[in-house]
Formats: sequence, structure tokens, C-alpha cells
Amino acid sequence: MKKKSNYRLDKEKADEMLNNILDTCNLPPTSDTLETDMLIHSLQRRKIFVFKIIAIFFLIVAVISPLFFKADPSFMLINSSKTVVVASHMLYEDCFVMTLSGDADFKNIYAKKNDGALVYPDQADSSSGVVILPYNGDALNIYIPTKSGECIQAVLNETK
Repeated sequence: MKKKSNYRLDKEKADEMLNNILDTCNLPPTSDTLETDMLIHSLQRRKIFVFKIIAIFFLIVAVISPLFFKADPSFMLINSSKTVVVASHMLYEDCFVMTLSGDADFKNIYAKKNDGALVYPDQADSSSGVVILPYNGDALNIYIPTKSGECIQAVLNETK
């Protein structure tokens, strides 16, 4: 293999050559030296490299984050007041059980199927907070009224 030759050029001569080229092209001579231009170029390359590393980091975080935050897509609660909290919920083959805490009005909890049919709880115990709704696989919109007059909607999607 042939060894590459290293060419070295004095900075003053390089500046002089640059100004001669600019003069030949009828351009005004530069006030910056070649060394300054090379330094600026080097800093820009470093800045681009740092931004690439940051972008790769955020891409990796975005790809990996769903592994750490598992959501239950079959149950969603729309609750802006935070006066009622669904402490737990469990879906069985024939019923949906949820435990509520807060000021829920257990006597008036109901659900509505997609066809408009109303479903009432088999059990709604205010002392334990347990509500058991019959379930046959259809989607349910569960309405949980509060004692203060608000109504919280919980959506249970179809399971297949």
C-alpha cells in the first residue's frame, strides 16, 4: 500500500492564496483568516454531532417508552372532577367489577349498551365501594353520578 502524503501549508500563505483567489474572482477580500474559518467549520460539525446524539437518544426513549407504560385499552374513565376514583376494576366472563372511592351515588349507577339498552348493577355496595355490572361482551358506557350532582362516564370497550 502506498502511504498518503501529508501536505502542510503555512497559514499566512494559505490566507494569501485565499485572498488571491477571491481577487481573481472579483470578490472582496475576506477579513477572516483561514484559521478562523476552519475553527467555525469545526465547531459547526461538533454542534451537528451533538444534536444527532440528542435526537438518537429521544428516538430510543420514544421507542422504548411503551414497554414501561402499559395501559388497559379496554377501560377508560372520563373524570374531570376527581371526586370519584376507580380504585380497581376487573373484567370477568359474565360481569364487570369495579371498586369506587369518593362521593359516588351508588343507588343511581347504571350503564348503557351501544343499542341503547340500560344495564343496572347486580350489586352496588356503598360501604365497600364495590359495583358489579352484568357483562356479555358488548361495549358499555357506565355512568357514575356523584352526590354533588356531577356524572362521571366510564367506557368499557368490546372484548374479542
